[in-house]
Amino acid sequence: MGSLQQALVCFEKRLVVAHELGGEGGGKAQAYGELGTLHSQLGNYEQSLSCLEHQLNIARTAGVSIYLTSVLVSADDFTFRPLLNM
Repeated sequence: MGSLQQALVCFEKRLVVAHELGGEGGGKAQAYGELGTLHSQLGNYEQSLSCLEHQLNIARTAGVSIYLTSVLVSADDFTFRPLLNM
């Protein structure tokens, strides 16, 4: 679990950098998607959902269709099953 926690810190820093760089949203969308996947692996399902929703919104706004596919794959994965039982 320690490695995943270290990865979480790095991915959060990556997201900050992506926001600072600005741009059309591709970097931000990717950063949110990766962070959402990591949160899922850590069992942080609500944080995972929040990150993937951000990724989806950025992808829709920026028209970055590759990230829309990524969100759909993540949503179909085990990621949100625990949330469905709430």
